[in-house]
Parts: sequence; C-alpha cells; structure tokens
Amino acid sequence: MPAILPVTLLSGLPGAGKTTLLRQLRAQSVGRRIGLIVNELRSVDIAATGDPATGAAPDDVLVCLSPPDMQAAAAHFAQAGFDALVVEPSGFSEPTGMLETFGAALGEQARFDTLVTVIDAWNFYRDYFSRDTVAQRVAAHGAPTGNDQRAVIDVLLDQVEFADVIVLNKCDLVNDQQRGILLGMLRALNPRAELIEATHGRVAPASVLGTGRFDPDTTARAAGWMQLMRGSPVPETPAFGIRSFTWQARRPFHPMRFAQLIHEKWRGVLRSKGYFWLASRNGHIGEWEQGGAISRLRSGGHWWCFTREEEWPNDADHLAHIRSSWDETWGDRRQELVFIGMGMDEAALKRRFEECLLTDEEMAFGEDAWANLTDPLPAWHEDHDEDGQGDHPGNTPGPDRH
Repeated sequence: MPAILPVTLLSGLPGAGKTTLLRQLRAQSVGRRIGLIVNELRSVDIAATGDPATGAAPDDVLVCLSPPDMQAAAAHFAQAGFDALVVEPSGFSEPTGMLETFGAALGEQARFDTLVTVIDAWNFYRDYFSRDTVAQRVAAHGAPTGNDQRAVIDVLLDQVEFADVIVLNKCDLVNDQQRGILLGMLRALNPRAELIEATHGRVAPASVLGTGRFDPDTTARAAGWMQLMRGSPVPETPAFGIRSFTWQARRPFHPMRFAQLIHEKWRGVLRSKGYFWLASRNGHIGEWEQGGAISRLRSGGHWWCFTREEEWPNDADHLAHIRSSWDETWGDRRQELVFIGMGMDEAALKRRFEECLLTDEEMAFGEDAWANLTDPLPAWHEDHDEDGQGDHPGNTPGPDRH
C-alpha cells in the first residue's frame, strides 16, 4: 500500500505570489515528484511543462476543486508514488473552509500536512485595512462579480491565523522598518506559524512540503487572540510598539455608552476579539470581533448561568473551564476582551471601557430594570448550534461569519 501522501494547502490573496512560488517549487523539485491540484491552469507554466499545442496540463497537475474530484486526484498522486501534493485553491479561499470541505475528501491515502499562506508584503496594509468585499475585489479585476459579500479582511485573517507557515513574499519591495513591522504583526496574529521571508516566491521546498506541522487542534488554536484568551502571552515587538493586552470586568456594559464606544476610533488597535456582557441583554453572551477597519458584534447564545446544569457539557476539561471563570454572584457573566495593536494607549483604552460599565447607582437598579435601559444596538439574530446553546466562552469558536 502506498505511503500516506503529505498535502500542502497553499493560500493567499490574489497577487500575493502563490503562482510564482509554485513555479519555484517545481523548478527545485529535481529528484522529487510534487503533484499539484490547482483551481486554474494559470497557476503553472503550461507552455514549459504541458503540451503547448493543446494547452493540456502536464502529468503532475490536475485541475479540480470538488470533493469527489479531490479524492480521486489525491488517490491518483498517492498511487503514482508522488512525494508530496500541493493544493492551490482560489485566492479568496479560507483555510478553515478548505479543511472542512476537503479534509475527509482526501481519503485514506493523503492527509493535510502543512497550511501555507503567502502574504504580499507590499500590499498587506492595503488589504488589512480595506473595507472591500470579495465581490468588489473580483469586479476590480474585470471578472464576473457574483455576490460574495465576505470582507477581504475576513479572508486575510483566516489565512494568517490558521496557517502553519507564513511566507512574507515581495520583501524586496519594502524597507527594513516596514518588513520589521510586518513580521511583528504576523507574529502577534499567529505566534505558532513559522515565518519565512521571501523574494520572488523563492523558498526552500523542505520549509513548505512534508513539514508535519499541521495538527487539527493546535493549528485551529494558533491565533494570537486565542492564545491571549487562554492566558498565554503572544510575541511583542517593542521596537515598533506592537503589543497586546487582555481586559476583564465583572460588571455589564450600559448599552448606550457601549454603542458610543464601538463607533469611536481605537487608535493603534489591529485586532480585538472576545466576549462581553450587556446589561440590557443580560442573559445573552455578546461576541465581539474586529480586524483592521471592520468590526462586528453578535449574540453567542446564553451564558452558562442561564442554562440548566444538566445541559452543560459532560467532559471534564470543559466543566473545569466553566468553573474556573465562575463568580458566586454573576456566574460566568463577564467582560473578556483581548487586544493586539501597534502604538496602542492601553491605559486610555481600558479607561474608556471602564466608563461604559454600569455605575454603582445603575447596578442598584437591579437586573429587571436593566432591560429598560436605552439600547441603540441592532437586534441580535442568534446562531445556535445543535443543542441550542450557541458558542459559550470556552468553546473557542473560530472567526465568526455573519
């Protein structure tokens, strides 16, 4: 039986340099057979390796991105004795979605081995702080737009935070200071990933093929914000003011003051995420997420203290996590937000959040009266999981899609 084929998933926004990196890998693959599954033939140099008369793909390249075809393609490369397989989806694909769609589709003869994301050093800031949707970006390149309303920043964050290896490409187009800032940001956003600086997509094949770095649980929890939520520090770059902090409190927010705060500009904040407690929606977990110029809030279901104990999870680790954050008066209700940024004024940010908490007088009104506080925030449309509980703190949900 053939050995299990290691699969590298190659992600990156359009223009990041994935095609160049693929061609470099093929050029360096002397003595090593590397199969490619691509979303379009432009990813490989057909004129050099295929049939220039017909435009047919070379023998080591297949074009397919449906689960049945993926399974057949992986089995083909494994049985043919290839040493590695690289899957390159579209530039706006997200690793988490690809894993969910194709993890089982690879079959028993192949497995995901390394999640690689290629970052465009020259355009990273533009992409990170963009408000563009995927449809708008596609239209800008003259292609049919469709109706993909995902934000580009959501795709970029998924690609960065759920990577085992990040290739910072086009380093020749930025100066030393810019490169240092980019590396600091990427380390803070994903402390676990190996960072590789590259020019023209040149990387050592061993750094992206057969590394064994992918682990479903470890990779899924690699994001800097997840590490902060779990109490682990993330790398900081003092020379460029890149740092992080966690803010917690055991009082609810006044909805009006909190609504005003989230419409202010938080200077220097690159990424923030967590859970919040809103007085006017006392029983509901608030979930907060911000990346670049886009932020969102939603309901994450009910706090555990509003859930019958017989409906709590059974596993010991989860129960221990619930108990570890339990308060005799408020149960698991709390503010727990993490911030990653550059040049943030931590004291000022904490002070603004504390000003949004209920005062002693407002606390004395009682929980029934809190429901009548002026609440200008949009209504929450809850996304519940199968048991109706939503995403409680401790479930460690991935990036929200809403």
